[in-house]
Amino acid sequence: MRFDVDGTLIDSNGAHALSWQQALAEHGKPVPLDQVRRLIGMGGDKLLPGLSGIEEESAVGKAISARSKPDPDIVHAALSRADAAADGAVMVGDTPYDLEAANRAGIPAIALRCGRTWADVDFARGIAIFDDPTALLNHWQGGVAQL
Repeated sequence: MRFDVDGTLIDSNGAHALSWQQALAEHGKPVPLDQVRRLIGMGGDKLLPGLSGIEEESAVGKAISARSKPDPDIVHAALSRADAAADGAVMVGDTPYDLEAANRAGIPAIALRCGRTWADVDFARGIAIFDDPTALLNHWQGGVAQL
């Protein structure tokens, strides 16, 4: 089992959102923090156009468009690096973007509600939803290895 550590096991979403907000403000694109936070978990090539209006096909857009969620390439790269097969993997993530990336890569995904205020409907692509890593561990240790 592989985990999306950043934001799932370590609550770094607030720091990411603040960094994006500050960077955009420094470039003349002020954005409310809650608007930025809602998109954290998405790749920069998706987040940046959504917040700033920078077109993906622009020179700046192209420069930042390699390998980000929800595109499956980052999941394929993780599988390759872990020397794992998609048919034996499960991804654990805390955003709908994580689940979409996993689904596009052909692997099931488990959703964790920690770190943000997503509704369960946002996690519809997952095979299960847990409140946090502890709830998943308790489920796993309870002898229910099959989801």
